[in-house]
Amino acid sequence: MSGGDGIGHNSSSSGGINGGPTGFGGDGRNNGNAAYSDHSGWSSENNGWSNGNWGGSSGPDGSNSGNSGGSGRWGGKQAANSSRYAVADLRLVKPGYPVAAFSIGGTINATVCTKVPDNPFNNWGDYIDNVKPYAAHLARATRNTPVGKVASLLMSLEDGRKEYAAKLQQQMLDEARKEAAKVNVSDLFHVTTLPVAEILAASISMERIRELGKVLTKVVTQPVVDTKNQQRQIAITRQPTEVRVVKAEKTSKPNVYSAQVIAGMKPMQITVDNSSSLSQLNKTQVNTAPEVGIFSPTAADDTHHAILDFDGKHDPIYISVSKVPTEAEEKAQLEATKKREQEWLAENPLLAAGLELDEAQKEFASIDSVYQEKQNRLNQLLDSPEGRTLTNPVENPLVFQQTKEQFTFTKTEIKISDKALIDVLLKEGMKPYLKKNWMKINSTPGAVATLGAGIVGVSMGYEQLGKRLIEADKNINKAKQELAPVMEDRNKAENKKKEKKEKVEKESKKARDKPGIATGDGTDVGEKWLENVSKQLGSPIPKEIADKLRGKKFSSFDKLREAIWTEVGITPKLAQNVKTKANKKAIAKGRAPFARTKDQVGGRKKLELHHVDEIQHGGEVYNVDNLRVVTPKHHIKIHSK
Repeated sequence: MSGGDGIGHNSSSSGGINGGPTGFGGDGRNNGNAAYSDHSGWSSENNGWSNGNWGGSSGPDGSNSGNSGGSGRWGGKQAANSSRYAVADLRLVKPGYPVAAFSIGGTINATVCTKVPDNPFNNWGDYIDNVKPYAAHLARATRNTPVGKVASLLMSLEDGRKEYAAKLQQQMLDEARKEAAKVNVSDLFHVTTLPVAEILAASISMERIRELGKVLTKVVTQPVVDTKNQQRQIAITRQPTEVRVVKAEKTSKPNVYSAQVIAGMKPMQITVDNSSSLSQLNKTQVNTAPEVGIFSPTAADDTHHAILDFDGKHDPIYISVSKVPTEAEEKAQLEATKKREQEWLAENPLLAAGLELDEAQKEFASIDSVYQEKQNRLNQLLDSPEGRTLTNPVENPLVFQQTKEQFTFTKTEIKISDKALIDVLLKEGMKPYLKKNWMKINSTPGAVATLGAGIVGVSMGYEQLGKRLIEADKNINKAKQELAPVMEDRNKAENKKKEKKEKVEKESKKARDKPGIATGDGTDVGEKWLENVSKQLGSPIPKEIADKLRGKKFSSFDKLREAIWTEVGITPKLAQNVKTKANKKAIAKGRAPFARTKDQVGGRKKLELHHVDEIQHGGEVYNVDNLRVVTPKHHIKIHSK
């Protein structure tokens, strides 16, 4: 049954809704904003409704069966206004971006594209993984806590679009709420998809996934609460999650499937559309250095995850469906999250200090970017011929460039190299400056006679130089005025960053001073195990050392360090790496050997132990597998990245 009334169910077993991508028709209107595009993934260009024309979308059988919204039980304008959010059309939005939709008769309808474009998502795994190391470290440290570190797709846009993108998402949600209310529907959902291959924690075939019935993913999409910005949003989170496999059952309509994603609800109606027209996705650019924010995931039952299995007919796809809370529920979520975060931060002072340092570094980087831009502008002005003359006219006189014909006429070089003359120009103006300059020329014996008819040309030349200096002085002063408040803000941000860094160091020392038990297996190493102390992450702790120290309790990390070097000294295979008499004497006392002179920095002369996962980010203090032997110079280099 094609066309239809836009709401009446057809007689097939699929229970599909007539018209539109899953049988539900468009509204027959032209969206006035259809031509607008902000390239954010939220604008009308990416809504999947015929480039902004909401009516006449194609049905699952490929025919133009979409209803124009002119009839039916909901008929007319009311049905038309609701149609945009009756289907979660995920074809033309980036993976991970949410689309709002409301259920129709208890059924959520979605249209998906299971193909992964060659561009831009061929590096989707890199996109997910290419966040700051801090993100991964914190995620591991807080795996069982309410605080998580996530890469938000909303925040992956360039700085100038972040606020606007968030605003568009909220507008989409507000509009969906209004349209749902018109047809007496209260339940709204956010639906997102991601390529399966890029989210798995380990490489595994679909046959094996199908056999297991579930799979461990390294990331999922879910609602998170950003307590800093007071908002809830959908984000890709680094949260290993066991996701079940759901078989997408074929219906009587081509490429339309039924899938039980949410327990207790009717199966979702999923339309697969991998048409070539979706190639415009290839024009989308993915930011491979996403902004990383600090968020708290919402309640676990807030979102339903599934791997949709189309039994080989289409590529499998990960889908996430989150029920949108009411405004009152969202407010309560925010308050509860704030409370949980404060409790957690109080219990984890080192990680809390690390978060504060991270925020301070971001704040400084943001202000420093503006500062550098304005400082560069000022430097350019000061380095111009006019700027150099204003700074030191004697060494850098400003010369009026004359043609041969002009010089024949004036018979003299026209230049300003007199600071007193420049002061008159800037303080008193052009006329006093020209008068003083003429008096200076007139006081030179024979100068006027030599100039003759060239006097007018000389006067015009000095006037031009004067105008250039006045303009340059005005621009320089303006640049200095604009720079001053930014410099003050930068100094404050720099001091704040320094303060937070000192706090991290203080809390880190406390963590090092706490007693602990040595853990870890160590690494099989060769005789030259110290040859990598100035490369990559450094040299690992040998297995021989780990076996001797594992399970022993140490009063502080310093005592573990002493034990490591003591064991090196009494293990022949390892001790032969220590050549000099001074170094052999050092390790015999449980002290680190000296690094080569070129690898020493200031008072830091000996080899050091580096925590791969930094303590401030939740790295284990006493796990020898988290330690590397490095030179002072290389240690500084590692931490500067």
